[in-house]
This record gives sequence, structure tokens and C-alpha cells, in this order.
Amino acid sequence: MIDLHTHTTASDGVLRPAELVRLACQKGLHALAITDHDTVGGVDEALSAAAATSLTVLPGVELSAALERGTLHLVGLYVDHRDAAFLAGLGRVMTMRDQRNPRIVARLRALGIDIEMSEVAAEAQGAQSVGRPHFARLLVKKRIVPDVHTAFSKYLGVGGLAEIPKERLAPAAAIALIVAAGGIPILAHPAQTRRSGRELERLVKDLVDVGLAGIEVSCPGHDSGTRGAYEKLARQFGLLRSGGSDFHDFSRNGNRLGYGSAGAKIPDVFFQEISEYRARIVGQGR
Repeated sequence: MIDLHTHTTASDGVLRPAELVRLACQKGLHALAITDHDTVGGVDEALSAAAATSLTVLPGVELSAALERGTLHLVGLYVDHRDAAFLAGLGRVMTMRDQRNPRIVARLRALGIDIEMSEVAAEAQGAQSVGRPHFARLLVKKRIVPDVHTAFSKYLGVGGLAEIPKERLAPAAAIALIVAAGGIPILAHPAQTRRSGRELERLVKDLVDVGLAGIEVSCPGHDSGTRGAYEKLARQFGLLRSGGSDFHDFSRNGNRLGYGSAGAKIPDVFFQEISEYRARIVGQGR
């Protein structure tokens, strides 16, 4: 079993990197990518925790990119998480996020909700990447909403009462940031782009033209038919296939470590193909 898309407390996950590594080992995974939002702050802890095990930890990151409709997320696998230029680029992305958060607080307060940025930071428990999931969990604790899903649908998500659009990198800039750090850029959970058929094909082609190397064909929310469509896109554009649970916590429906489309295990062959691709580009000095 493998999982090439997961989150820790470095961003909006509930498990520390070492705890996620232990869970991966308990479940029999042999490859795990740490792909926190806009930060690689959890990678070193995960690498250290896995050092005495048979688990391979892939340093990674997940970046948001601008899209006029829907959500465009890019996972970078095998990034050099200590590269100074890469860290500076992530720092600029984090600044965008940090500027957004107080505006969300202000919007919620204007709606009569008693909330302070210090409470959100406390909820994040030292996470380098503080974002909407931390707001959502705090709203649940304050009994403003019954659950995280409602927090997003009513307040924090698209069309929500406290929605503040996030400033995002252009897709080409996000891909370039990953590639410059030696990483492999993968289109994450394509269904969230809210595109299918020819429209999704055009988007993927545009991303391939600026350096996209792979696509997640196995992730929660994809049924077997959807996965088949993404497999077809991978073949059409010569893309690597990837997959992940997008693991954050234990409460999300179908969000199980090591499992992707239709509740099936994520195929080991994806990791083999990605590892072989990385060996080739490293050998070519890229």
C-alpha cells in the first residue's frame, strides 16, 4: 500500500508527522508522501520517524493555483524541502494566507460571531500553515455550527457568509516553483476543478504545456468511472499516474490512509512509475 497525498499538523491535519508515519507503518504502507498546504514544515519530522522503518517518505507540498471556477491544487512530490529559493517561494505564498486570515475573522465578527485571531492560532496548535479548516474546527467548538461541513457550507466555503477569496499563484508559477525545487508536479483531485470531458482535457493540456507531469487518478470522491476517465487523460498526455487519500483526520467520509477511488487501495505501481521517472530526471541533471 502507498499514499501520495496526506496532511499533518504542519498544515490542517490532526496527526503530527511522526504520528502519521506510525499510522502508515501500522497499516502496512511502504511509501508515504507528506504534502501539507504551502509548507514543508512536517517533512523532517516524518523523515526522522521513518528512518528506522521500511517506510519511504517522499518530501512534498500541496499548492493552490488560480482558476476562474472550481479548485486547482497541485501536489509536488520529491521536492527539495531545504532549497532556499523554494522556501522563499513558499514564504510568499504563506504571506498571502496570513493576510487573508484576519479578514475572515473580521467578516465573522461582523456576522455577530465572537472570534479572535488568537483563538484560531491556538486551534492550529503551532501549524505553520493556518487556514480555513482551523476556523471550521473552532466554529464547531464554539457551537456555532454542528460540524466542519456546515462551517464551510454556511460560512467559509465558496458562497459562504464569511468567504474571503484566497490570493493564489498562477498555475504556471506554482508548477515552476515545484519543478525548480526538483519536484514532480501532479494535478491533485481533478474532480475539484469542476470540469469533465473536453473542458477538463483543455485544462490538462494547458497545464502540461507549462510543465505538469502527473495526475491523481485515485483519490476519495472518484468512482471507478471517473478514475477511468483520468486514466485515459494520463495516457493521452503521457502523464504519470498518482493517488492519495488526501488524509487530514479520521472524520471525513472515505478519508482513509492508503485508500483512494471507490474505497480501493492505491496501486503500488504508481509509486514505482514516479520513482523511475524521478531517477531519470535526476540522472539527466534536471
